[in-house]
Amino acid sequence: MQDHQQLNKILFINGVNTKFGGSVKGAIKIWQASFKNEKIDCEIFNTIPDFNLESKSLLYKLLLAIYFIPGTFFRLFKQPIFELSYKFSPFLIIQFFRAKIRVNPSKIIFSHHSIFFLGIFVKKIRRIFLIQDLIYIRAKSKGASRRVLRLYFAIELFIYRHAHILFVISYHEHRVLRNFLPNQIYLIKSWGKDTYARMPSYDCSEIAVISDWRRYENIHGALNYFTKDFNHVNFNEKIQFCFYGFDSNKIVSQIKSLNLSSELSIVNGGTFRNISDIREGFFFVPIYQGAGIKLKTIEALASKRFVIGTNAAFIGLPPWIISKVIKITESLNDFPTKIESPEGDAFIKAIDSLSLHFIEIGKVSIFHNRNI
Repeated sequence: MQDHQQLNKILFINGVNTKFGGSVKGAIKIWQASFKNEKIDCEIFNTIPDFNLESKSLLYKLLLAIYFIPGTFFRLFKQPIFELSYKFSPFLIIQFFRAKIRVNPSKIIFSHHSIFFLGIFVKKIRRIFLIQDLIYIRAKSKGASRRVLRLYFAIELFIYRHAHILFVISYHEHRVLRNFLPNQIYLIKSWGKDTYARMPSYDCSEIAVISDWRRYENIHGALNYFTKDFNHVNFNEKIQFCFYGFDSNKIVSQIKSLNLSSELSIVNGGTFRNISDIREGFFFVPIYQGAGIKLKTIEALASKRFVIGTNAAFIGLPPWIISKVIKITESLNDFPTKIESPEGDAFIKAIDSLSLHFIEIGKVSIFHNRNI
């Protein structure tokens, strides 16, 4: 039996670069707050250091790139989102051991598939994998062959069986894994009560498009949507799409170069600190690839924003719960130009209904069982 002090210590291994901000950073803050509310001490260990490459010399970058071969060599000249080559470095493993000894946690949460390998250095009873998405579903969205998908899934199931507990953030992936694995699997929330915001202004002619425009799948989704089967539909009124997020100026330039209808206005909104800083009440999420759950979608709904998006924008969420606060569109030809302003309690009802299926991470029973 472990003492009470150790049981209240969690080491959270963050496998994604959150120094830029973004939805994952917001989710981690929510999970930290949940642990704090339950009087559980949670320490974050970031596997991605701040290389600060923009201020480094060319020689330093070359030496770093050589050290990380055979990784994604060229990406080291920019701040990486995550680097598999770095994840397997001796330096990271040493840093992990130092953090584990210093914190002496009862449980260790590994939060990204790229760092699940660190679990081999931890007893199974202390090992928790937080699955942000299933690789085989991500590959499926990109058109991978059936043989490749089966291989991916077999590998994933083999890895997940070696965890004591699994955390999943997608409703659909939770259902899939429960059919194949004997592990305890918890569907955890990635939003909090403090996400609720005041009612924004709903105007169908002003649409916010929010993403990290450095990521390929987001760029691909936007460009594909605005060119896909477009028959130059005549809209009843001018529609303004305002793009927010990192490198929003670049995606705006790319979309403006397309031969779009004169009724469409594409403008750059730049970066933002909080979703409440964005005045538009309608959010647009054009994406065709990916898996897990779109954190930007659930964050928008929890902030009382009506979400218009492709089918992939709503993966991981039960469709019958959110049907009154979303609209699905696959191309500009079927873009909804007339949407009735939703009632304020429609969002609260949707989020509260979702909460019946998802659990706050700090309230999971394993963190409160004194006999483990």
